[in-house]
Amino acid sequence: MNIKYLIALVIGFFVVSISFLLNILFSLNLRFGVVYSGRVGHLCVNVDSYLSLRKENEIAIFGFEKNIANKEIFNLWLSQKNIYFSKFGTYGYLFLKKFANKSKMYISWDEYNPKNVNPFISKKNIVLTKNFLKKGKKILLKYRINKPYICLHNRDEKYLNLRGGDGNDHLYRNHDFEKYNSSINFLLKKNYCVVRVGRNVEKNFIKKNKNFISMIDDRSNDFNDLFLISQSKFLVSQTSGVANISALFRKKQLLINVMPFNLREFVEFPAGSLFIPKKLYNLKKKRLLKLHEICSLKYSLHKKNFFKKRGLKVIQNTEKEIKHAIEEMLKLSNNKKINYNNKLQEKFWNSMTDKHGVKIIRQDSKINICNSFLKLNKKLI
Repeated sequence: MNIKYLIALVIGFFVVSISFLLNILFSLNLRFGVVYSGRVGHLCVNVDSYLSLRKENEIAIFGFEKNIANKEIFNLWLSQKNIYFSKFGTYGYLFLKKFANKSKMYISWDEYNPKNVNPFISKKNIVLTKNFLKKGKKILLKYRINKPYICLHNRDEKYLNLRGGDGNDHLYRNHDFEKYNSSINFLLKKNYCVVRVGRNVEKNFIKKNKNFISMIDDRSNDFNDLFLISQSKFLVSQTSGVANISALFRKKQLLINVMPFNLREFVEFPAGSLFIPKKLYNLKKKRLLKLHEICSLKYSLHKKNFFKKRGLKVIQNTEKEIKHAIEEMLKLSNNKKINYNNKLQEKFWNSMTDKHGVKIIRQDSKINICNSFLKLNKKLI
């Protein structure tokens, strides 16, 4: 056994023992967990989920990683009542996980990464201060963002590689920003600003229009990312840490190029959001998989070349699919009626084998697949 781990367990024993006595003597409810703060998604989802679902009398002590993916978000959590971040959280968590993972003092992974309930249909857990908003307005003035704006984001490997990665396979989740071109033209004609967000991106994208503002690389920082997404009309992204920032504010969002396509993944996103998944082509059978077949795959991020080993080719959403989805999202955000094809919608949702997942996502969370995507891909239902 690693000597550092052994020492951590010994310290954890004393931390848990003292906390146990405090719980009895003063009727407290001290609990221990760990937040993987080095990834934006975990920093957002795990803490926000816990806060939405915890009991009122709980006092949580969380351990955290040395690397903080977004210090602005971390500071927002520090201001919450009855939640603390300390090395003692790590020690207590490690001891409980090893010797007493059934204890009420142990905050299990399922508590802040739920799959059977959507914590993001609750009221938001953060409130931006006047000083925060005042500072943000200076950013809008500096970069001449003087109209309602939509944030666009694409995922690639550069950011993750620079942060050190996590050993898992994420390549299939990526998509090209160039696929937004038609959508950008559409939004600019509708008199919106378009703001590209992202840090350390692989490819630049140039659009000679004053209302297209690129806030990537040196313009991207913890504050700018958080503020711009919080004040946007909506965010268009894939399932990623950036999308989870939008969820902090319970803002409806459009998720494109979703992969893995698993209904339970959508519990991390706010009510009223829309999505369109990537497609999968079976090289052996020489056909595209049906949407219910894609959703039924037993995904694992921990398996390298998951799709390649199964003879599957991942296909990104087309410019047309993305543009129509954004048109639909814009109507939704402006409270305009969307003429859903109920037959296609019912056929799609009825084809899903995870019936409880359908209830959580469609009925409880009111998250829906874009009507335009189903119209363009009727043969895949």
